[in-house]
Amino acid sequence: MIRINKTSSRSVQYIAADRFLTEQEIADTGGGSENNDKQQCRSVHRILSLLLLLLIADASNSVGVGGGTGGSGGGGGGGGGGGGGGGGGGSSGSGTCGLAELTCRDGRCVPIDAYCNGEDDCGDGSDEPAMCTPCNRTYHGREGRTYKLDLPRPAEERLPFLCHLTFTAAGQGYGELVQLLWDAFSVGRVDANANNYFTSCPEGSLQLAELGRHFTGGSWCGVGEGRASYYSETSTVTASIRLFHAPSTVPFEFRLRFRFVSRNEAVARLGKPELPVERGSPVPGTYCSRNFYECHLKQCRLQSPNYPGEYPRNASCLITVRQKEVPTCKHAMISVKYTPTGPVSLNAAVNTSLSVWQDCPPERDRLIFRDGARTEDPVLLVYCGGPLPQITARGPAMQVEFRSSPVAIPLGASSLRLELELRVVYVDSDGLDYAKGAQGCHFFINGTGVGAKRSGIIRAPLHALPPASSCTWNIKGAIGDRVWIYFSSYSQRDLTGNGENNASSGQSTMDSTPLSLLCAVKLIFWDGAPNTGQPMATLCDDTPKLCAHAALRNITRSTRPCTEDESYLTAAPSLTLRMETVLGTALHPINFHVIHPLVCVDMSRLVQQFDEFTNIVDNPSSIFKDDFPHFRDHFRSRAQPERSSSLADSRSSLKHLYHSNILAWLKALLGHQKSLLVFTSAISTIAESQKHDVNKSTEFKNAYTQKDAT
Repeated sequence: MIRINKTSSRSVQYIAADRFLTEQEIADTGGGSENNDKQQCRSVHRILSLLLLLLIADASNSVGVGGGTGGSGGGGGGGGGGGGGGGGGGSSGSGTCGLAELTCRDGRCVPIDAYCNGEDDCGDGSDEPAMCTPCNRTYHGREGRTYKLDLPRPAEERLPFLCHLTFTAAGQGYGELVQLLWDAFSVGRVDANANNYFTSCPEGSLQLAELGRHFTGGSWCGVGEGRASYYSETSTVTASIRLFHAPSTVPFEFRLRFRFVSRNEAVARLGKPELPVERGSPVPGTYCSRNFYECHLKQCRLQSPNYPGEYPRNASCLITVRQKEVPTCKHAMISVKYTPTGPVSLNAAVNTSLSVWQDCPPERDRLIFRDGARTEDPVLLVYCGGPLPQITARGPAMQVEFRSSPVAIPLGASSLRLELELRVVYVDSDGLDYAKGAQGCHFFINGTGVGAKRSGIIRAPLHALPPASSCTWNIKGAIGDRVWIYFSSYSQRDLTGNGENNASSGQSTMDSTPLSLLCAVKLIFWDGAPNTGQPMATLCDDTPKLCAHAALRNITRSTRPCTEDESYLTAAPSLTLRMETVLGTALHPINFHVIHPLVCVDMSRLVQQFDEFTNIVDNPSSIFKDDFPHFRDHFRSRAQPERSSSLADSRSSLKHLYHSNILAWLKALLGHQKSLLVFTSAISTIAESQKHDVNKSTEFKNAYTQKDAT
């Protein structure tokens, strides 16, 4: 306890009880005077007296210290009337027992949970002192071992009752995280009619707090549901049990098991050591907010706080996902998807019916998905239970807000114990697969310029649209063109499971409108511009005309053209398609595949009309055939005097072209470097109008397949 450093033959610096003596004190002791023997003797006397006092204090401290670390389990006296006999001040012994052990009076070691468990584990009663209580103690444990703790109901005269149980993972074989597993829980009752969360547990409650994390103030009370569990984020967690003047009719049970595990064992939360889970970077100063970056390179998982166990009440977290690295000519979108990775019982949120939007008031736990990284960005979905659909933002950032209600609930009743997978979806930056604006999208497809594509494909956005948004596609052709569109596929789903259940987003624009009168998705077709064109069709949650066999068409396969009942054809050289979604598409996803060739009625431009995707003629001759009288009359009424005015004139023009200069026409076709399918389609058209020359047409076809055009 005392170290003496000899600095010189006549000057001695004394260091006692971790306290350095100042130079003045050394001078006062006579250390700097060589001739004053009387002062030196007085200083030695003072040092010897101090040494004697320190020896006495050291001897007294060594008595009754349980374990090898000197009284880490000391009682502290029972706070709030619940301490009973004060915890016994630790157990006496030789100090050779481990941190997770209790030293009996005879020197034997027993597990730390043997203290005050109602059994004489030591054999001499030293682990069961009079008036003992398991409260107000710190518990340690070895990795791989499970300990038990049973808290009896306090006597009526000891109410109000307050008990603190602290569990610490000390590392080095004593674990890094704490697991609490309740076998029975019943503390007070939940008052569902309470005006605020302070009075929701009138008889008693449980609160959990972790070292180094903000205290949320939330509570659990009532009868627990199932076997609840809690997994700490830090090395120390304290459980505080309160019981007020509860009548004897209110049951009280508190039985739990506790374990201390290493991080390598926490596979459900952290993943396997060889394939760790990226849980994001904690935001300083917050309880559970996190930031995710570059999830295309990592196994990113969005987890509820303290996953896979109970999460604290009255907690709020902001989880922000950003993608900074985006390949050239690509656009990144953040996607969140539920993927069950653990036992189904842990994912309580997916075992119930879907609860969204207005079913998620502030007194319920909920997730809020935003289309962007700010709280001001549009909300895609408010979710509080049930099968969670995949949510995709329109850009490289998404914010997910987690809120647990301040209202108390029974232990084990948390509804959002889940894990979500974070993905990055890439699309072409100049494509039509995502919206450029926050409240919808507008796409302009121009087929009038030199080299412009005469055909293309449009799809529904590959991301979720917020409520009260719309998308518009405007297809414009040159003078003399007609827009011909057909849906090769179309699907619309209602993930709510009921057309009138949970469908409303709670927007003010929909409060006065019955859900049965709302269209989840409305499609409107205009022949021309929306302001000046003529409406062609309006569909409310209905399927448009389908030309399903068009989906089979590819570079090696040609299918019959779509009929009038399978497609839409404009009179003007432009078409506008508008999709409106009042409820958003997160719960009402829509997918469609639309092909939009531009049909030219000027026969002099026939050789220029090719589908850039399938290499077949854009305006198949079948739209002019007799099975399309509406289309035939439509084009005849708008034909110019020098153009073909009927089907016979069109065929006559092709026949004359074949007889007069077939080689020049083939040259024109080959000059566009088109495939055999183009030539085959043209020859078939000629053969149809000139029946007696079928053999000659076949010879041209065979010749083209055997040698180069040159």
